Amino acid sequence: MDEYINIGEAARRLGVSEKTVRRWVKESHKLPGKIEQGRYVFAVSDLEALAQASLPPETDKRIEALEYRIAELETRVGTVEALYQALEEQLETKAARPPVRIHRPPRAEYTVKTEEEKEEAPAQPAGEKRALSANLVVAATYAKQHGIAPTTLQKAMTDGRLKAIPGTWVQGRATVKWALDEAGRVQFHQLYSSNPHFVAPDGCEECQGYELPEGLVDWQAFADSHYMNKNEVRRLISQGHIRGVKGPWKVGRRFTDKALDPKGRRDFWTQFHEASGFRSCDDCPHAPVE
Repeated sequence: MDEYINIGEAARRLGVSEKTVRRWVKESHKLPGKIEQGRYVFAVSDLEALAQASLPPETDKRIEALEYRIAELETRVGTVEALYQALEEQLETKAARPPVRIHRPPRAEYTVKTEEEKEEAPAQPAGEKRALSANLVVAATYAKQHGIAPTTLQKAMTDGRLKAIPGTWVQGRATVKWALDEAGRVQFHQLYSSNPHFVAPDGCEECQGYELPEGLVDWQAFADSHYMNKNEVRRLISQGHIRGVKGPWKVGRRFTDKALDPKGRRDFWTQFHEASGFRSCDDCPHAPVE
């Protein structure tokens, strides 16, 4: 009577994988089997006959290795196709964008002086230094006096937000490459007066033009005097719940971007008079002036 073994033991005896044994079962002429209790079992005699067949197990091992390699390559092909699709979408997106055009200034025309013109031209004194004009200030020094870092200034000049005048000047023993005229100084204040590091140095003529007008109060000082959170006050001003008058306004040696008029102070009281920690002042509830 033949002895029967399960699929795992059959694979071990034949030296192949269980997947190969299942494939042989489908090709019944290679390895006949039967089902007992829902599982395949194989006669030992059939296994011995298969081992002596003309097709050695090593051939099936190579077939199995090739099948595994084919499956691996199919996976890689799928990955490559996905990458190719993503690249096509990127190219279509770039093609839809308008072309970037770089506008270059026209090339300067050069003239060659004749020998007579060279002789007529006065010789430049050796060692002559170009002094900074009276209406110009050193950009880096001006920024430092107002509490703005040189790197911040350089970035604004590079991207065109601040129009500085390039050149080569000598001030003391230093060489100056960038200067600010009156228009540049006004633009500097417009850019940085709301910067928390900005300060108004004594004697700065441009800073004098931003004095807080009568009837307006600094919103930060107003929030502090009523013991309210300044971040919350700023949020309500930006959302329009509290009216703020746009600056910049000079407050002491610093600048503020917004100020409160009588209507804004009334809005402040309406928003916060019932808040926890609110402290009234002598002018509360800040009735607006008719």
